[in-house]
Amino acid sequence: MAFARASHEAAIVGHNANRYSMDLFALLIPGGHWQFNSLSEWYWNRLLGGRIHGQDVHVGLGALALAVLGYIDLRRRKDRLRFLLMLLATAFFLLALGRDITAFGQTVPFPMPYELLEFLMPIIRLGGVPDRFVVVTILAVSALSAAGCRLLAESPKGRVVLVALACLVVVELMPRQVTLTPIEFPDHIEFLARRAVSHPGAVLDLQHGRVTSMVHQTRHRQPIQDGYLARTPAAVRERARALRWLLNHGEFAALASEWGFRYVLSTNDIPDSRLLYEGTVNVYEITTYAGAVSSR
Repeated sequence: MAFARASHEAAIVGHNANRYSMDLFALLIPGGHWQFNSLSEWYWNRLLGGRIHGQDVHVGLGALALAVLGYIDLRRRKDRLRFLLMLLATAFFLLALGRDITAFGQTVPFPMPYELLEFLMPIIRLGGVPDRFVVVTILAVSALSAAGCRLLAESPKGRVVLVALACLVVVELMPRQVTLTPIEFPDHIEFLARRAVSHPGAVLDLQHGRVTSMVHQTRHRQPIQDGYLARTPAAVRERARALRWLLNHGEFAALASEWGFRYVLSTNDIPDSRLLYEGTVNVYEITTYAGAVSSR
């Protein structure tokens, strides 16, 4: 409850639940992280405009077949665990679909349990990522699949089927190799990194986007503006608007004295500053920054 009150007071904004909902067929059709993803590109390329991260929840036909056999085995044994596993699998599958039903990337308005959950528990809106509920569904399917393996292992013919299904599971869940890309930092970032060792200060990057700025930060290791936050409090949004106003009005002196920015990366001339490095992107030092003059 304390967390809920604090979240309300901070007015934290979560993700858009409509954007991060699971597709109806995502458990059946392999996503973009599959080794042979070109075979299913016609499907996953429709989800989030081809953005594969967070949408690949595929468990495969092999695992689902084992889960069905597992349910049959538990029913044969009169094991009540099957009811709990089916309840978990079904309930969290429906929650993962979000507020509406999305099939092949097309959303069809339809009342879903997630919308009721948001009404009963407003704190759930801090997440805004319904598709993560599918983790519990996958857990339940895994437990049922284990029971299915036990059933097939009881007979010689069943073991043959088990090997075949195991091979199918391996193929269906085989991940593609992650591509590693070496990072080469531009000269102005290398210059800034060297200078910041003895003259540290926050960097106002007016040239690069948010992601690139954060990558560059791993090299120069100085504070930057507009870093990424998974959940943005209202206070941060207010500060961002104030920062944008100062930038639009060229108030770099205030950015230095009140906000603590020392360096500016830009291809344009910056008032109240001196040029430290000239290149494809220039590095400026705001002269009103405390200690800027003495550091020449």
